[in-house]
Amino acid sequence: MELSTAPGPRKAPLDRLLDRMVSVAFWTLSVVCLLGLNDFAHMLTGVERVFSPLLLVCCVVALAELLRVRLTVALGTSGVLILSALVSYAGIGIVVSIVTGSDVRSDAVFHLARHVNSVLLIVATALGGRVVWARIGGEGLLRGLLVVMAASCVLMLAHPWLMEAYVLLPQDGAVRFSGSFSNPNNAGLVACLTVALALAFVCAGRFRPFADGVLLAAGAALVLTLSRTALVVLPALLAHSLLASRGIERRRLAGVLALAGVVVAGSFTSLTGALQNSQLARLESLVQIVDSRSIDDVSLAGRLTLWRAAADMALEAPLFGHGLGRLHQLDTGLYDEDGNPQGAHNQYLVLVGESGFIPLVLFMAFLWTMARLGPRRQALLGAVSGWALVLGVFSVTAHGILTNRPCNFLIGVACVALATEVREKRRPSLQRSPPTPLHRCLRRV
Repeated sequence: MELSTAPGPRKAPLDRLLDRMVSVAFWTLSVVCLLGLNDFAHMLTGVERVFSPLLLVCCVVALAELLRVRLTVALGTSGVLILSALVSYAGIGIVVSIVTGSDVRSDAVFHLARHVNSVLLIVATALGGRVVWARIGGEGLLRGLLVVMAASCVLMLAHPWLMEAYVLLPQDGAVRFSGSFSNPNNAGLVACLTVALALAFVCAGRFRPFADGVLLAAGAALVLTLSRTALVVLPALLAHSLLASRGIERRRLAGVLALAGVVVAGSFTSLTGALQNSQLARLESLVQIVDSRSIDDVSLAGRLTLWRAAADMALEAPLFGHGLGRLHQLDTGLYDEDGNPQGAHNQYLVLVGESGFIPLVLFMAFLWTMARLGPRRQALLGAVSGWALVLGVFSVTAHGILTNRPCNFLIGVACVALATEVREKRRPSLQRSPPTPLHRCLRRV
């Protein structure tokens, strides 16, 4: 069953012009966010935030849609929940920082601005996505996103050639593939989100064989980023899709995964000899997660230390937290490559530790709506529940999920998909039969 909406009445010329402008803004946002063009331009030219003005312009254009639709209608319940989580986190956190006075950190305003930008991007994406969905249908929108995300994964696979053109090298350089992203963990996150969308198309039997090729490319890119969280998420996504599909869908997916397994196994066998010691150490550290006492990987052991310190701080002030930015830099003696104290590396602990339990509950409720409503009616909406799985797991190991631009964009798309799904479900009960002649006569009387 195709994800689409019934065609409406013919629009006025100004409405059609606004639709085109908002659609262009939406697709521009998708390219800039999902390809990480700000990072890409920074590594190529050394200039920061090259595409930020374009992002702002596109957001302003998309916000013009508020002249025709209420924000709550465009966002739906899921959108209201995630915006409430962001607003409550930033609002409570900045107030606590001001009230505590001496505990105010100089970067509190920076984190406030980052989360305000996230709110703006999510709202703009939802408004733009609503227009695009009405014009070309849900399947057309998701097809376009699959093409953009496939291009992002191709850039990850082209990492060795991109390294020769970069002025500023990405984190870990040639050791881990990152493509157009400066951080390979961000690249692994986008690869996971791409796998989730490709799996939805494969299960639905749509847009093939392109979706099959994207699944293979995204899976290969994911492995090459050597993101440990991504490597944990990948089998979870595959199991999620197999359990959610039935009959011919499951057989179709199993066939594609069998082919992918043969390709990946052969590639990994041939690649093992070329892996550096640091790369092998990252892979071996995955098996140590189940027994923290045997961990000898410095980065993994350090992350457990950060989680314990952040959990202790969160338990000290569970109602309103310690203020914005307090868990982004912990006093544990662990520092990043720039010499700055490391943060909690856990989105859940940051929410409750900086602003209390309210934003944490709202964020978890948002993830639940994505996971619960995603695959219920339309096969392609399984991508939404897959994205919920990715966001939920990555939030355990990273504290910047809510300010990550690819995540912000896809959260906006998910809000549109879920709001449309609920609206379509309610439509039959809201439709009324046309009035009969008897009804018209009674009205006149």
